[in-house]
Amino acid sequence: MLTMPHHPVSFGPDIASQRAYAISAFLDTVRRLLPDPQQAQPAQLQAVAQALEQLGLRKDLFVPAHFPVSAADPAHIYRLAEDADGHYALYISAALPGKGQPSHDHTTWAIIAGVQGNERNIVYGRQPTDDPARDRLEPLRSIDVVPGTSVTLTPDEVHTIVLLDGAPGLHLHLYGLSLDRLVNRVVFEGTHGGTYRTFAPPALIRHARISAQTLQDALEDGEDIAVLDVRDKAERAVAHIPYTVSAPLERLDLLVERLVPNRGTRTVLVDADETRAHLAAATLVRQGWLNVSVLTGGTDAWFAAGFARVGGNQQVDAVAT
Repeated sequence: MLTMPHHPVSFGPDIASQRAYAISAFLDTVRRLLPDPQQAQPAQLQAVAQALEQLGLRKDLFVPAHFPVSAADPAHIYRLAEDADGHYALYISAALPGKGQPSHDHTTWAIIAGVQGNERNIVYGRQPTDDPARDRLEPLRSIDVVPGTSVTLTPDEVHTIVLLDGAPGLHLHLYGLSLDRLVNRVVFEGTHGGTYRTFAPPALIRHARISAQTLQDALEDGEDIAVLDVRDKAERAVAHIPYTVSAPLERLDLLVERLVPNRGTRTVLVDADETRAHLAAATLVRQGWLNVSVLTGGTDAWFAAGFARVGGNQQVDAVAT
């Protein structure tokens, strides 16, 4: 059953929990090394980069199955952590070989460290031209970011990314400000520069995912787990997964402290098809719950796999085993 409110944060032995623990410890280090993310100094960023490299070496914590990509969806950004004000935003970029990003800036400092694969970063300086609608890019350096290495970018530097060596990639990205707050980012027409336009954040920033089978196994492993159904109550009443609790998205921020008082508890968010669960996950992560996953495919996938359902208006009160 769930622990009582105000329980100190503790983490279980499963991979998701240990990853959350490692990320929490890493962020404590970052805040000590860089107490003001809006006034980052080069020496501070260098120290943070070394800490991010060490986190990236924990490949056992960053299981590709938790951050899936496919031929249909060859690249995704997954949110791992972010302060309520958008600072200390940590993501993991997952991509298939050959995927990349065109020339773009960040307008905040950024550090990228390797977990798996080789991400080539070419960094450019930006220079004005006689045409105010066009800038020139000058190559400064090229860094192949593999496990144990990193690249640090200043707010005004531009870079391109491409995944090399024919292997899928996982890379940690730490930003001074979250992607959805970087409203002045631009992307250029080419590596030479030229015209540029606003570079919008990803349409959907995802969160670690858990398959129906893995969730079924987790419900039976004897460790604490909270499964929150973020659909509205009417939709949930038709059919829902056993051992879940209703936590509608629009009220989640008011309910979560009572439902999951230990912020280290494995927390799985469920909706019908992932359309709302990632929004719910963003809410929790920004409030300090780092051990958050989303059920892949939602209840649609759970029911299609033949796992148990509760129908009608039957209510299940417990959300943890």
